[in-house]
Amino acid sequence: SKDQRIFHLSTNYRNSKEIFALAVELARRSLPAADLPIAVRSTGVEPRLQLVPAADLPAAVRLATAAVAEEVDGTVGVVVPRTWRTRVQTWLGGTDANRVSVLEALDTKGLEFDACVVVEPDSIVAESVVGVATLYVVLTRATLRLDVVGTSESWRCTPPTSCVAGSTDAAW
Repeated sequence: SKDQRIFHLSTNYRNSKEIFALAVELARRSLPAADLPIAVRSTGVEPRLQLVPAADLPAAVRLATAAVAEEVDGTVGVVVPRTWRTRVQTWLGGTDANRVSVLEALDTKGLEFDACVVVEPDSIVAESVVGVATLYVVLTRATLRLDVVGTSESWRCTPPTSCVAGSTDAAW
């Protein structure tokens, strides 16, 4: 039989420091002892977090997708809750399907995109058995740009006791 070796991945080359900082913030709230790597690459571009009324969600997703597609030359992943794929594809209309893929959150594991737009992160957390862990994976799919568009910010308050009622992060 082969010798079994265990490797510890301590360096994150995929995500920029700016993108990974958001994912780490989320992970640390739910899994304070998680052994997370250190991101070593910086782009100087912070993730954009948009809190919008439900009626404005389709337009906000369209604008965010157009913005990141203009900012990067490569692939764009639009990550949505389960059963939202067709709905969001309709919102995006004539988007270049060769560059922009609409995927359900659980389908993103193992993939990477130059840019990602994450739609309704609270729904992504709520629908997954592992909740925050799924959203952590989703947030770490982007290498250069990340936009998060949602109608609430509960995903940033995991566990819920980490947020004070009525307070919001400056990024929102």
